[in-house]
Amino acid sequence: MLAACQQQGGDPAAILLAGGLTSFDIERELGRIPAHSHYRMLQLMQPYLASFHETILSYDIAQLYQHYPPLISLCLNQPSPRAALEVLLAYRPIIGSCDELRVRRGGQVSQYLYLNQGPASLGASQAIPNFIMIFRILRFYLDAPRISVGFTGQPPPRHQLLDHFFATRCRWEQREQRENTLTINNLQLDSLSPSYNEPLARLQLAQLVQICADIAERSPFAYLVGERIRHKIQERGLECDASLLKEVCAAMNVSRWTLNRKLQGEGCSFSTLLREARVNEACRLLGEGLQPLQNISDKVGFSSQSAFNRFFKANTKMTPLAYRNARQ
Repeated sequence: MLAACQQQGGDPAAILLAGGLTSFDIERELGRIPAHSHYRMLQLMQPYLASFHETILSYDIAQLYQHYPPLISLCLNQPSPRAALEVLLAYRPIIGSCDELRVRRGGQVSQYLYLNQGPASLGASQAIPNFIMIFRILRFYLDAPRISVGFTGQPPPRHQLLDHFFATRCRWEQREQRENTLTINNLQLDSLSPSYNEPLARLQLAQLVQICADIAERSPFAYLVGERIRHKIQERGLECDASLLKEVCAAMNVSRWTLNRKLQGEGCSFSTLLREARVNEACRLLGEGLQPLQNISDKVGFSSQSAFNRFFKANTKMTPLAYRNARQ
């Protein structure tokens, strides 16, 4: 979205700054950003995203798969369209957990509700891409899914494109505040798929569960601090422990006291995270076998190679040279 915003004349750096973020926050693998930062950025990007939302309409299921391979592959290997959407709802945190997506099942129809939990000014801007994803999945199972769609807020420019995509006239300014709806007949939802592969689905599900566990592991404050430390060391090397602590506090917008208090609450400390980061980075560089030991010693913050040797052996039970030789 930031890239699309820049193409339309927006300033991604200013938007990140207003959200209290840096490029590091959005580039880390399986990373997450705070909800308030997410919503603030969305508000600032709204004037630049009309073409972005129109581009999403052209996405086919293969492009969705490229973004979220494990999730989409399991959605496309289910016994029915309903089961596919149940997977999407259950494992949507892989995409993000802001706002709420849930289902309301009636006797004849089921209604998928997208509830905007951010500023009301965002309207249906986030419901639209989520409903597009749902409809793409439905079309994988059904030749012509018959749905009705209702959005909150005012219709965007060229909203007729949505009517064409969903093959129905979308309603706007729904009475229920912030409640966007996609409704489909239960008979269509419960039609059986002849291509369902249960053994494969079990393997796909195990992969999804592991990804969710990995995301949860990256959520604690200590993990975020550790990632910041690793990033700083890899970026330009470690010069001074005190300056590193100051930089990490500034990057995370917390005081030194708050940082230490939060780490203590998770049974950790800054010095422990720094030690682990030093060991891991030294192991990575030694394993590559490209740099002299003195360069590695300098990069992880030691004034002498002998001090580095003692530190490394105390934490790995091997000298740096022995570790490198074992990795060759």
